Order: sequence, then structure tokens, then C-alpha cells
Amino acid sequence: MRVSKLFGETLRDVPAEEQIVSQQLLVRAGYVDKLASGIFSYLPLGWRSLRKIEQILREEIDAIGGQELNMPVVHPAEIWQRTGRWDEIDDSMVRFKDRRGHDMALAMTHEEVVGQLAATAIRSYRQLPILIYQIQTKFRDEARARGGLIRVREFVMKDSYSLDADEEGLKKQYARHYHAYHRIGLRVGLPLVAVGSDVGMMGGKQAHEFMYLTPIGEDTLVISESGDYASNQEAAVFKKTPFDGGGARADVRSRDTGHDYDCRASCLLKYFNQSNRKSGLSGGLDGREQAGPVRSGSHPWRHGGQPHQAAKPRRRPSASARSNRGDTGNRRRAWIWIGNWH
Repeated sequence: MRVSKLFGETLRDVPAEEQIVSQQLLVRAGYVDKLASGIFSYLPLGWRSLRKIEQILREEIDAIGGQELNMPVVHPAEIWQRTGRWDEIDDSMVRFKDRRGHDMALAMTHEEVVGQLAATAIRSYRQLPILIYQIQTKFRDEARARGGLIRVREFVMKDSYSLDADEEGLKKQYARHYHAYHRIGLRVGLPLVAVGSDVGMMGGKQAHEFMYLTPIGEDTLVISESGDYASNQEAAVFKKTPFDGGGARADVRSRDTGHDYDCRASCLLKYFNQSNRKSGLSGGLDGREQAGPVRSGSHPWRHGGQPHQAAKPRRRPSASARSNRGDTGNRRRAWIWIGNWH
């Protein structure tokens, strides 16, 4: 196609409202057009570039075993209330009522939906591990959209979710995503730095972000001189060396966390109530039955608890045997490890 036929126009002058050079160039070259604060239209050249980036994401996530799907953007409030996050998340999540008066939300992330899918689709620990992902438009009502495309309210996000039977499987997913994200950065020409970050609303034991260093960025990173420790300033951990009594000034240095795996992830331990009649499970996905009540949305691993060792899987009794012992209607709690990778 001839350039003269492209939809959109190029600008000779720099837009007065755009302060960042990269955004000025995108607007002047006809790649994007601003509709409102943090909301942009991607014109043909910009959309074509975005699709190329998405294809790189697909190739790298597929290479580590990912399966692409598409989940709803609009969620009923019930699935968020079940995990307790309906009231925990601030006004950045858009809530509304449909014409029937039911509470609904524009999804910021999809852990709740993945949990519900896993509760119905995963019937045996033998089906694990599983990695699913999607590339989807999201909306978050950011209080302060800025920096052109750096902080926007509507954006395209790749979010993947790993399903594992134990913590060891989750660690392997860490390593696979770690290398995949670095390969993605290399393919798009961005040298990324993996840094520790706050888990935020996602919860979990730890979280990491892959950052690109730029003078116009809004996060402050703490990186040790040796390069073996990097963290967002909000999540950085320090230790103070003891005073040696020789008049030397006490030194403050970064602490090495000792972890041998990194990835931007929120590792959530989710619990789902499942009926024997529907799920066909005689215990947990690892052959274990959960004893005692478990509050929906609780994260024992995050709070220092350790999951029990997996027991040997048991053969499910026949329907007649279960009927004789009167437990056909019993509800049991099956759990799996869910890793969230944005």
C-alpha cells in the first residue's frame, strides 16, 4: 500500500500537550491518536507494530507450553466477592450494574475466572501442570495517567496462569517465564532488568517486574553494585552492617534474597470447593483431602504456612460404595497452585 493511502495523518509541528519525546514522535508519525486521558486509538501503523509484538509474546509463551484462550472482560461480582477482592480493590476497577441490577465489573485480571475454570476442568492431578494465557484489552481507571503509553487506562496485556500440583512445579514455571520474558525483551530490542516488587492486590509470596531503564520512568529501582540484587524501591530490603568500633561509618547495603528464580508473578494459593458428584475427585488434586474450613481467598503460603506433603493418590470408590457410606453429597476442598504472570 502507498503511504499516501494510509489512514491518518502526519504532523509537522510537535503537539503542545505531549511532553515526552517518544509520544510526540508517535503522534507526529501517525501511529496513535489520543481520544482522552490514558485512552488512545492505534492507527494502522501503530496497530501493525502492536500485532508484531503480540506475535512475539505468543511464540515465546507457546514455547514454554502455553495454551492461548480468551476469557470474558465483564465479570459478575460474585466471583470477586468469593475471594474477598471485590472490597479490597480500590476504584481503579470499574464497577457497574447491568439492566437487571446485578453488580458487574470490568476485569483487571482473571485469577477468579481461572480458578473457576480449573475447578470444573481439572479432575485429576495427572492433568497438571497446565499453562494458559490470553492477550486481551484491559481497563483500569488510573488516578494519574501519564507519559503517553507508559501509564494508560486502556491497554493490551498478556496475562498467563500456571496450574501446578505442588510448589516445585510453580518454581519451574518461575524459571521458564524468567527466561521467556528476557527472550521477549531481546527480540523487541529492550534490555530488561528483573527486580523484586510489592505483591500488591494480587497477593502471594513474592512478585517480580521486568523493567526497562529510562529517564522518564516513574519507578525507582535499587540495584547493588555487584548486580546480584535488584528491587523496586517500595519492596527493597536492607541490612545495616555492625559498627566495628574503629570510627568507620556504618554502611547500608542491599540484602541478597538468595532466591534462584525470578519472574514477575503473583503466586496465589487458591482453594476451591468442589462436589464429588461434579468433579469426580476423591480428595485434593494431589490425592489429599483438606481437613477443616479454609476461608476463600486465604493464602497460607504467603503468611508463612507450608503446604502438606502430597499423599499417594487414592482410587475413587464406586458410586455404590460412596452411596453406602453416605458421602455422595459431601463437599471437599481441592487445591492447586496458581501462578499469575503478567
